Amino acid sequence: MLQNKFISGSQLKWIAIITMFLDHTAKIISFQPPIIAAVPYESTNEPFYEATQAIFTVCTTLGRLAFPIFCFLLVEGFIHTSNRNKYAFRLLIFAFLSQIPYSLAFSHQLFDFRELNVFFTLLIGFLVVMGLDKFKKFSFKNVFYSIGIVALGVELAEWLQTDYGGNIDVY
Repeated sequence: MLQNKFISGSQLKWIAIITMFLDHTAKIISFQPPIIAAVPYESTNEPFYEATQAIFTVCTTLGRLAFPIFCFLLVEGFIHTSNRNKYAFRLLIFAFLSQIPYSLAFSHQLFDFRELNVFFTLLIGFLVVMGLDKFKKFSFKNVFYSIGIVALGVELAEWLQTDYGGNIDVY
């Protein structure tokens, strides 16, 4: 049976990276207090200011596509990887490496672990899926374990203040 692929995993990654770049660029430029304060039209209704706000909205809206795509790719990685522990370890390494530019961009510090980047959220999600995989055979006991694993993952993401955290809301 032939499978027609509409879009490859690599193409999906690039779409996610580009939309994430748009989102982060808009947020970094928009929320920089020195830049906002230096803009003379900041509090007026001039067309250029309104246009920049419209561009910000478009970029952040497109940027919301990145997280669900990365989650999908994470599950694909879970299914197809030969070693899930190494996969989780690589996520952890990238989470720590990504924290430096994330901290510099959003808190202007080299290391700021008060808010963690999305790789930590993805790592927690991966660990939750690993835990759920252990209890995939249906039984009432396994259902309760699975609910506990998901709740633990949500609470951990909230407690660590990861990007997106346990909050399902994407705005």
